[in-house]
Amino acid sequence: YLNHACFLFLTKTTKERMRRQSNFNTLCRGFLIPKEIRNREIITKFLEAVGQFERIVNDSGLIKLTPLTSDEITGTKESPGIIEKYFSLSLEDTTCLQDIQLSPEEMRIGDNVLCLHTLSDTDDLPSEVATDSRYEKLSTDRSDCRLSFAAPVGLLLSCNHLYNQFIFID
Repeated sequence: YLNHACFLFLTKTTKERMRRQSNFNTLCRGFLIPKEIRNREIITKFLEAVGQFERIVNDSGLIKLTPLTSDEITGTKESPGIIEKYFSLSLEDTTCLQDIQLSPEEMRIGDNVLCLHTLSDTDDLPSEVATDSRYEKLSTDRSDCRLSFAAPVGLLLSCNHLYNQFIFID
């Protein structure tokens, strides 16, 4: 069977960064964090919005959001954090960092070859998308099994995968 874990990352960005091409390397500049995000008032407003979002989702009772601690993000000497797990392509607590190879021919982490697909242009997307659809394999004449529109690139993939979805709001 496939093991599924889901993480929702809420991040703050700037209008300039939203419009920037993905091939622009932030490591080429003298700083990683934009000036706007170093502003305490902006950080406070963002954290308040995140708190409100968390309360709304948790109050629905459908799913439970649990904020990650600093140690869960960055890790400790005893256990890896989500960043290390992400870069080792493993959610195990015994990950070991592997070489990352980025070349025009392929991307590789250790012995794992990565295949990357992006949909970044709205012209590539349909004008409307149903939130869910009937999954025939698990539905009967008496009951529907409904799956998210994103299931074909997530839960229904029959291989190990990472699914990242970024939604930018102006």
